[in-house]
Amino acid sequence: MTRTEISLEAFIKEEKKGYIFSIILAIIGVGFGMIPYICISEIILNLIKNMNSFKTYVILFSISMIAYGVKYTCTGISTSLSHEATFRVLDKLRNYIAEKLTKVPMGYVIDNSSGMFKSLFVERVEQLEVPLAHAVPEVASNILVPITIIIYIFTLNWKMGIASVLTIPFGIGSYSKIMNTFSEKYKNIIDIRNHMSSTVVEYINGIEVVKTFGQGENSYSKFVNVVKKNTKANIKWLKSTQKYTSFMMNLVSSMVFTLPIGCYLYSIGELSLADFLFSLILSLGITGPLLSAVIYTDNLAKIKMIMKEINDILNVDELVGVNSIKKTILNYDVEFKNVDFQYIEGQNILNELSFNIKQGEKAAIVGPSGSGKSTVVKLINRFWDPQVGSISIGGVNIKDIPIAQLTNMISYVSQDNYLFNRSIMENLKLGNENIEDSLVIDVCKRANCHDFIMEFEQGYQTVVGKEGNLLSGGQKQRITIARAMLKNSPIVILDEATAYVDPENETLIQSAITDLTKDKTLIVIAHRLNTIVNSDQIILLENGKLVSSGTHEELLRSSKLYRNMWKANNYEN
Repeated sequence: MTRTEISLEAFIKEEKKGYIFSIILAIIGVGFGMIPYICISEIILNLIKNMNSFKTYVILFSISMIAYGVKYTCTGISTSLSHEATFRVLDKLRNYIAEKLTKVPMGYVIDNSSGMFKSLFVERVEQLEVPLAHAVPEVASNILVPITIIIYIFTLNWKMGIASVLTIPFGIGSYSKIMNTFSEKYKNIIDIRNHMSSTVVEYINGIEVVKTFGQGENSYSKFVNVVKKNTKANIKWLKSTQKYTSFMMNLVSSMVFTLPIGCYLYSIGELSLADFLFSLILSLGITGPLLSAVIYTDNLAKIKMIMKEINDILNVDELVGVNSIKKTILNYDVEFKNVDFQYIEGQNILNELSFNIKQGEKAAIVGPSGSGKSTVVKLINRFWDPQVGSISIGGVNIKDIPIAQLTNMISYVSQDNYLFNRSIMENLKLGNENIEDSLVIDVCKRANCHDFIMEFEQGYQTVVGKEGNLLSGGQKQRITIARAMLKNSPIVILDEATAYVDPENETLIQSAITDLTKDKTLIVIAHRLNTIVNSDQIILLENGKLVSSGTHEELLRSSKLYRNMWKANNYEN
């Protein structure tokens, strides 16, 4: 397996044109923002010299207003350009994350909470928008303009130049204090926030079960405690940085040194009044942009932390051999060769498992709870890769088969009959949108679900509700089976598809399966042994090992474990 890290810089480079124009306009905007200071300096000088030319004052005032107008126009366009570029970056980032998840084992996605992935796709990525849209142009412009001002003040008087930068070390010191523990504290806040997000999703999704078992108060208390913990963490963060922030904001003003030093130099004749006022007023334009740059540098640190978090969540091995070169599959035999598999290192779920299911066979995988039945079908679907051994279809290792091709070859119906909050027809056509409605209806008739669908007022256009809650369990089961059959894959896998339905629905579903899987390789994970007595091959597992295989009659004669399971299910002959 391989791992790759997501690099935000790569996406930013793709949008560099938008960011470059944004930076240029931001610099122009900040530069025009300095013109009013120059005009104010000229006005003060004219007043001191008793120059009462009203026209001059009007011109200087007009220039200031025009400069402000240009500044805010440039700033507005700059912000728009950076936001547009950022939205495209975030769009590409989300698409990349989604693509990344198609390359990692599906088991990793299934085993993690929906709250975590919701937080990843929505909240974490969205939090990049403001700092990224503002940081790139504003950090660049707010650093360049003060440097230009400082250089100009040095040309007027080198001592005033030194005075204008003396407070900067104080600001840098305060900022360093804030940033020393930034990564650790911010990561702690993010971890708590993620935990809160998962708890909220869990609380909402499980509220029916919570109420049923009278655990409403306990569950609510858990939710409240997590929210309080999040609040306390944010307050603690604010308190730990506020004193340094206040110190930085109050002391970094260049006036702290430029005013007294300028007065002294003017008093001893080393500095003219014009240069004194000009240096003094221009120095006011140093700290503001630098403070903004510092604030957005803080945002750059947040961007780094968020990207680290995204990479930590996705820090999982990708499936090897994920390629786009379609393989030629001559038959659809499914074979396991000496397969070992473990979810947790050192705890084998499957041990040297080997078996062969021929094309067109109806095979059942049975065994006690925890024997590894569901793990077998997950490995066939390549939700995970085995640590040892190989799995092949038609003699081709599934690691060498492109994921899209492998997915098309297999129709998988799990115990979780998930339906989207769309119409029945849209759910049935999932991944097969161009199929004719008449074919859909024909398959639904054979799957014994057409009649109950037509009982709804909207028929096949009936929206099934969130997770298909409008339908009963048996109805959802028959629709998911019909959907799998419409896919028309040569291999069909049913993972305890009738485990939770009543006998009447079970009979209908078994009839549908028999009709719809003719000439296909069928693999069934069975809970009720009476449903698989006619299988061509029954594979019996215990503790992840193959105990025996054969037909129902053969296993009754040869396997004590199978006979005991048969008796336990009250199907003794």
